[in-house]
Amino acid sequence: MLAPKSRLIFGVVKRIVLSVFKAVYQVIKAFNLQITIFVLLLGFVLYVVGALKQGSVLLIVFCILTVFSVLYAVIVTAKKLLGFKGKRKNSVKIVGPKEISNPEMENADDVQEQQTAYVSEKPTYYAVKNNPGYVMAEYSDRYELFIKSRDGLKKIRTDYKQEGTYD
Repeated sequence: MLAPKSRLIFGVVKRIVLSVFKAVYQVIKAFNLQITIFVLLLGFVLYVVGALKQGSVLLIVFCILTVFSVLYAVIVTAKKLLGFKGKRKNSVKIVGPKEISNPEMENADDVQEQQTAYVSEKPTYYAVKNNPGYVMAEYSDRYELFIKSRDGLKKIRTDYKQEGTYD
């Protein structure tokens, strides 16, 4: 049986070790070294097993992979630091209103009436393709984003359309 003092010591040691690992991971993540670390760990395992011998083809392949992974990390880090983003795909794709088959949509009018009682306009509801847990309601002047929950739809945010950008 562990004494309370030893549990206290183990708890402090555990927190210190976890903090060190988190800090090391943040550095690895900041410099995009995940692939390089993986290649080096794989090389260590191959070395311990004895597969990496002087002059072997596997050693040459390992060295080439290490160089390419380091180059990749340098290029990606430089792109991040210089602000090059590249092409971004649209993160939210809206599916047409006819493709929604949702029992929660029955509650959507109630939620809409509670939160926008001052407008008698009926919205058009859309399912969000990349995240089926969300529903988008389109009005003539704004978009409203809802999340599906056990209690029905809950409003997340409202984005207003800018003047002159809609019909």
